[in-house]
Amino acid sequence: MYTSNEYSAFQMDLKREALQTLQTSQDLLMNPFDAILGLADNFVQKYNNLFGLIKKIKSAYDTLKEG
Repeated sequence: MYTSNEYSAFQMDLKREALQTLQTSQDLLMNPFDAILGLADNFVQKYNNLFGLIKKIKSAYDTLKEG
């Protein structure tokens, strides 16, 4: 059988191997999505800019309307 130190080393090796396997699996699953991760950022920025402009125009209109 294993001594306490050998068992601990064996457990650490198993944990390390499991973590490496999980990391590899995650990379394999996520790599196809790398190309589209930032795709919405540009749209969201332009959307926010447009509606920010609309709010400013509305505020200016209300200010002019009130006199």
